[in-house]
Amino acid sequence: QVQAIFTMIIAYFVLGERPGRAQIVGAAIAFDGIGFIALDRLEGLILFPMVLTLLAAVAWGIANVLTKLAGKVDPVAFIVWGSLWAVPPLFVLSYLVEGGDVLVEFVTKPDLSTFAMLAFLSYVATLFGIGSWTWLLTRHPASTVAPFTLLVPITGLLSGWLVLGETISGLEVFGGLLVITGLAVSVFARSPAA
Repeated sequence: QVQAIFTMIIAYFVLGERPGRAQIVGAAIAFDGIGFIALDRLEGLILFPMVLTLLAAVAWGIANVLTKLAGKVDPVAFIVWGSLWAVPPLFVLSYLVEGGDVLVEFVTKPDLSTFAMLAFLSYVATLFGIGSWTWLLTRHPASTVAPFTLLVPITGLLSGWLVLGETISGLEVFGGLLVITGLAVSVFARSPAA
């Protein structure tokens, strides 16, 4: 979730958006919370996947700033057309990583769970989730919107607990509370631009 920090930094240099002190302090508190959540999950950390994750976070930060540069656009059209460009490289990547058999099976033997997954990812996650994100980014400073992605790990933890019966450690609860506190400071505290 370091993309929130990358978004704020890139927006500062590219868009001239200067986050206020409260936004910086709130983002730092929330980011500390993510650190506490991650402490329980760091076993067997491998460098290459970590580097890829950081590069993905930088790419997301760049995409957020490009979305802001697009101006006030129709979020649904923006997402649909943007998503079309992703299909060819993702099919190639899927073929390279998973092999052709997986793609053939996906196309020739679809089941109800496949369609349910596609419907959720297409309509709920992409059109609603990313469409709302695009709408927010085109109307508010990136430094105000980006920190809300820090809620993603909390949502994942709670979903795992509610749906799958996974346990949440005390450290993860503490981290989640820090994230929520940091977001509250960032959003509700008013301060002049730094």
